[in-house]
Amino acid sequence: LINCLIVNNSSTSKAAGVFVNQDSYFSMLNCTVANNQSTDATDGVGGIFIGNNIRWSRIANNIFYNNISATSGRANFYSATPDFKEIFNNYFSESAIPASFDAALTNANPPHGNITTATLADPLFVAPTNFQGYDATKMTEIEAADWRLSANSGLRNMGLSARANIPTPYNSTAFFNNSVGRAASTVTTDLAGNTRKMGSEIDMGAYEFVEATGVERVAIPTKYILTNRTLFVPEFNGLISVYAVDGKHIAQKRNDELVTFNESGIYIVKLQTVNATETLKVNVK
Repeated sequence: LINCLIVNNSSTSKAAGVFVNQDSYFSMLNCTVANNQSTDATDGVGGIFIGNNIRWSRIANNIFYNNISATSGRANFYSATPDFKEIFNNYFSESAIPASFDAALTNANPPHGNITTATLADPLFVAPTNFQGYDATKMTEIEAADWRLSANSGLRNMGLSARANIPTPYNSTAFFNNSVGRAASTVTTDLAGNTRKMGSEIDMGAYEFVEATGVERVAIPTKYILTNRTLFVPEFNGLISVYAVDGKHIAQKRNDELVTFNESGIYIVKLQTVNATETLKVNVK
């Protein structure tokens, strides 16, 4: 999982956000997992559930925010694998590092390089949803939410990609060559297709912060026109790139060429000129 946005899901069994089965391995880098809800009072986890015997897995630079579970102590994270080692440099919206982290590595400051509300109260997303779990009556709010980091977010430049910035023991050859360090260094774009990194380091979460530019943030219907699944940006001179929300590149146009969408859904549209870039969210009905 790289550059994934996993928000406002509900589950009656185990994990509402991410479930990793036993006897496996996986990577999870630069994802935003937020406002998910598990109503399982026995084994529920709002954010991510890691099964038994998980090794050489990679969890770094993610944001686990405001997830909840009916099982006490499992709001954002739970691992059935004892002393799960390879999780560092993530944000958890709780006051202490979640249980089941490797006890031998929690003496670092902060433990594992992870950040909690003890040092950062809120990631400061641009416009997150204000409820947890899935609610069919609130689809408009879910679709309109903006999970990018705001200019004042304390998670900007807080991701790790360069080996020199990765703390011990994760920067050792054994860890770096086979696990999260090496994988993190391969993340070069975000969910919207923006280049990582924009600052001194990559940002945490699915989106890289893009500085304000000369292109005004457009909104229907005054700056672009969306009719019958066709997008038109009048008087625009530059490159238009279209992505699905999973990061897949859909189309590329230039200047004021028409962009046609084959299916309804949420799309990310990136406008680029010689000296400016703007990323938009387009809801195609």
